[in-house]
Amino acid sequence: MNYRQVFRGLVLLGSALALVSCHQGAASAKPEAGYHGRKSAESTGRGPTAVLSTKAVFRDLTTYREVAGSVEPVVQSPVAPQISGVVAKVYHLAGDYVRQGEPVYKIDDSQLLLTLKTAETALANAKLNYDITKSNNDQNGPKLKLQVQSAQASVDVAEKGYEASKQLYAIGGASSSDVATAQAQLQTAQANLEAAKIALSQYKDADQQTLAQLKLAIQTAEVQVEQAKLNLSYTVVRAPYSGQLTVVNVNPGQYVTPASQSFTMVGPEKQIGFNVVPSDAISLTMGRPAMFTVAGVAYPLTISSFPGAPVNGLLPMTARPKEPIRVPFGVVGTVRYEVVVAKGAVVPVSALQSDGSVSYVFTVADNKSVKTPITVLGEAGTLAAVSGIADQTVVIDSPPPGLLPGAPIRLMSDQESNQGGQL
Repeated sequence: MNYRQVFRGLVLLGSALALVSCHQGAASAKPEAGYHGRKSAESTGRGPTAVLSTKAVFRDLTTYREVAGSVEPVVQSPVAPQISGVVAKVYHLAGDYVRQGEPVYKIDDSQLLLTLKTAETALANAKLNYDITKSNNDQNGPKLKLQVQSAQASVDVAEKGYEASKQLYAIGGASSSDVATAQAQLQTAQANLEAAKIALSQYKDADQQTLAQLKLAIQTAEVQVEQAKLNLSYTVVRAPYSGQLTVVNVNPGQYVTPASQSFTMVGPEKQIGFNVVPSDAISLTMGRPAMFTVAGVAYPLTISSFPGAPVNGLLPMTARPKEPIRVPFGVVGTVRYEVVVAKGAVVPVSALQSDGSVSYVFTVADNKSVKTPITVLGEAGTLAAVSGIADQTVVIDSPPPGLLPGAPIRLMSDQESNQGGQL
């Protein structure tokens, strides 16, 4: 029983004693007073009824929920090899801590070493073919240029001989056959020059195409060498980051492929995983605070993920600790978080009344009680959020039994409320 109920009981008791005194005919006696000398309006009909009051505050009504949560790694990775092969050596087992880039196991590399040597030989051969072809072209080019120059000189001589023959023929110093012979020699020289030029042009085109093909062959061989080196490096399977190995599924002599999961590891960072009902997830936005308690130690949290897809009607969520959690992975504790139950005018649950079909509260207007219908939007502990009254509305808390609408009332002061609580 709280102090307010005690106070109401005292007021009613005083009223009853006053009535008994009146019926006994003690007319000269002073009427029995209630608490602090006041009489209840219901019992005597004299003076206003003293009531407790509060002001409704329009705000979010919140409460706290508690669910189970477990310590989980922020990063967890199944690792598979890049190439297929037989495991030659295992360096670490499950439970070991490894640094980023540290070898976990090695695949036999004998076949890949041969592949690398073959690729390196092919590269050397491609470079040799290029060098030989280029050297031959370097020698043939000047020869063809000399042939063009020689053919050009022959054309020059033939042109002069032909002109001279025509001049001699004009003065009777040469016959027409001499002119025809000189003309034929000029045409032959011109044909030889054209052939030499074509040969030189074809050589240049062929030289460029051949060298381009040989360069491409070198590039292809270089790629094959790099690929062989890369495959050889894949024989050592390393940790992708620093952390702990939780599962190692390989043994010496075992054949592994890129489709097989060889080991699993987790990072050092921890988070708390937990599940909530969909209605709570609305309040758990990114960055909202929460609390994780395990073994009597409370760790502040910050919501770090949006709700995932529901699983069996619950939404999985995660929260990051604001300070290091010094407990192992998998430990289960309690996650405590705040959710909004409803938004409305917040009043004490003790102020709520019902006549069976309608919920209402007593508000105050002109020092009289007013029956005001409301709708209860939600409850949390000793408080309720309602609609139907405005912010800062004065509401009677724990109304006295039998209080009627329109009854004169007097709001108790804080001092009187505190005195009632001391009884």
